[in-house]
Amino acid sequence: MTLTRTSFPRIDSHIGKRRLRLVICLGLYGGALGASSLLVSFMARTRYPIEPEHLQFVPSVILSGGGWITGAIIAGLIGYWIAPTSVRPHNIILWLFIGFAFGVLLPFFSGALMPLGTVYLDLALGIIRLSDLPMLTLDALMRAPISAFSQGVLGLFTGLIAGTMFGVGAWVMDIANTSSHPHASRYVPYVLSFSFSAVAVAIAAFGPADALAKLG
Repeated sequence: MTLTRTSFPRIDSHIGKRRLRLVICLGLYGGALGASSLLVSFMARTRYPIEPEHLQFVPSVILSGGGWITGAIIAGLIGYWIAPTSVRPHNIILWLFIGFAFGVLLPFFSGALMPLGTVYLDLALGIIRLSDLPMLTLDALMRAPISAFSQGVLGLFTGLIAGTMFGVGAWVMDIANTSSHPHASRYVPYVLSFSFSAVAVAIAAFGPADALAKLG
């Protein structure tokens, strides 16, 4: 009986650590996919005869920030919700379904932040003054619902591709996170998360613009 009682805190601690790892790893990966999908979506909106091209560094960082924030929050919440439900990895069908939901939500929520990102981009480029920031920020927040719909529709296809990548990547991280080998479960999810995130961002930032534009 003593062993049973003392095992409860250990089980709770194990679940808490596993949950925290999954929240961090999925949050990082979801943020990277959110930022990457926005960059790809921007290229996809280029119309002939203009050739699609990558955004410059400052616009890329600022405008993709909304995608990073929303992707990280959505993915982190998914990790928090699903982590303690089983000591075994969830099957890939469930993760693909979750990825589909992630892909649908991502462009609409990141689209809501687009007006705010535009304001901060204008500030960084010196188009507006710092004194104009409070008024323009309020205006951007008021335009968020309309922007969420318009930008969300435009970025839905790219979001679904990101959602598929999220589902597969999350499934692999879930397997590593629930491994019976202590060192594997402790470190491999972080390695996978950083690797998947780096690949997604690298493709969106440096991949061929013509090919990426066809994904939106």
